[in-house]
Order: sequence, then structure tokens, then C-alpha cells
Amino acid sequence: MSSLDRPLKRVERAKLHLDDLYGEIGRFMETNPYPTTKEPNMERGGYNHRIHVRAELPESIGLIFGDFVHNLRASLDNLVYELAFQNHRKISFPVFSDRAEFKGRFEPLLRSSVLPESFKTIERMQPYHATEPSDPRVRLGLLNEFWNEDKHRTTVPVVLANYIASGGAAYRGEFDVDAAPPFEAYFGDIYDGKMVGWSREDSDVMSQPHFPIHIRFHKKPLVLAESLLDFYDFVRNEVFGVFERS
Repeated sequence: MSSLDRPLKRVERAKLHLDDLYGEIGRFMETNPYPTTKEPNMERGGYNHRIHVRAELPESIGLIFGDFVHNLRASLDNLVYELAFQNHRKISFPVFSDRAEFKGRFEPLLRSSVLPESFKTIERMQPYHATEPSDPRVRLGLLNEFWNEDKHRTTVPVVLANYIASGGAAYRGEFDVDAAPPFEAYFGDIYDGKMVGWSREDSDVMSQPHFPIHIRFHKKPLVLAESLLDFYDFVRNEVFGVFERS
């Protein structure tokens, strides 16, 4: 049995929870819990589009998210435990956004517990190396944050209406980009009666425009439900993948 086998079982367990999460969200959204209505805008003209909350997000979504996060984060601790040749009871997978803190608090223990190549690989994964929000190592810091928070309280996700860039089409159709936009859409957390869009009276916007709905688990940086697959891919391919290839 490889030293990676047991930790990888945790990774794959996390993927099962993620699939379960997506299934739960899909079944909920199929009930059309956030219908929209259209009403005349008496001051500006045109029409306001409002969203309504017919049902609250199931608590199971936050609970399954916690299961996903716990197994994915625990797989990293399991990995270091398997790599360590001593200090098994003290060792864990470090996650630091501050280089000085890593060097002062954890580097001596890690160096004395794993082989030099393993140390170099783990150190390269640290979030303090990330200089751009798009750097995948940012996800490691967020995963650790999710894990710490969920240990104290169940994560409560938030529902968002889709963001539409200025001048972009917020409906199924096209319009003249040189003319005033026929439609505006407003990004943000959903509550009952929130105005999520406005359309010109003479526009060809459908009588019931399409408002994509997202489930948010983190605000800055924005982490949507569909983004969680990137967290799994990072741990499975970028972390475990390095050790598999070595």
C-alpha cells in the first residue's frame, strides 16, 4: 500500500460530498424557489424586475459543505502524517499566509519530520507565495479558513442574483450596443422583493427575463458553489499530484 492511499481516500470522500452538494442544490433550484415579477417604474419609465423568496435554502446545503471541507482539509493532515518519519503526534499540514509566521512557528518541526523534498513541496504550496488572487494557492488558505470556521458554526450560504456587466445582455437575445442598454441588472444578496433589474419599455426583453442564481460561500474573494470544484482539483491534482509524480 502506498503512503498516499489512505489520504487519497479522504480526498475522494470529499468529492462524494461535493457531488452530493451539487445534487442538493440542483434539486432545490428545480422547485423554482426564486421567481421574478415585472412591474411599471412610475418615475423612470420602463419596468422593474423583482425577485421573490418562495423557499429558504435547505440547512442541508451548509452541512454538506462542511462535510466536503472537513474531508478535503483532513486529507492534507493525513498526507503529512504518512510522509512523516517522526513527530507524528505533533505534525499537521501547515497553511500560512505569512512567511515569517511559517518560519517561526512551523518550519523547524516540518523540517525535522519529513524528507527535504517533501518539505520543499509543502513549502511551495503555502498561500504566502500567492501574489495574485488567481493563484491557486489562495484556495489553500481559504480551505483552511472554511475548515476553522465550520468547526465552530455551520456555514450558512447566501443566495445571489447574477452580476451583469454594464451594457451586457441580461436576457436571451441581442441588442444594438450603440444604443442605450435596454436592460440593467443588479448584483447582490437576494431578499424577498429585491429589485434585480430594470428594462426599457421599448426593449425586446422577454416578459420574464432570465436571472441566473448562485449560492455563495464566501464574499471576498467570491466563492460560489460552482467554484468548489476548483478546491477539490487543487488538492487532488496540485498537492497530491506532485507526490504521486515524485
